[in-house]
Amino acid sequence: MARKLVTQLSNRECFTLTEKDTLKTASNKLQTHNVGVMPVLSEHDKSVIGIISERDLARYIYRDEFSSELLVTKIMTTNIISCNLNTSVTELMEIISNHKIRHIPIIVEKNY
Repeated sequence: MARKLVTQLSNRECFTLTEKDTLKTASNKLQTHNVGVMPVLSEHDKSVIGIISERDLARYIYRDEFSSELLVTKIMTTNIISCNLNTSVTELMEIISNHKIRHIPIIVEKNY
C-alpha cells in the first residue's frame, strides 16, 4: 500500500466552485454533494485559485461582516497545499501530517 500512487485512489468525482460563487452557493453545494471541501476555480482559465471547506464557513459565519451573498474568495484558503497523480500514499500522509491538514486537492497539470 505504501507504494500505491494517488492516481489509483482518486476515483471520486470532483465538485468545484468558481470565484463568482457566493457563500450560500458554496454551503449548498457542499451539502448537496456531501463533501467537506471544494476547490475554487478561476473564471478566466479554470485553474485552482483556492479551496473552501465546511470548516471555513463555520469559522466565518459568526463574524459581523458575514453575509451569505459574499463571494467565496472572501474566505477561501489561497495558500493551497496540493499533490499530483504521481504522489505516493506515503508522501501524501507525510504532507497531511506535516501541514496538519485534512484535505489535499489533486492537481493535474494541463498540457496544451
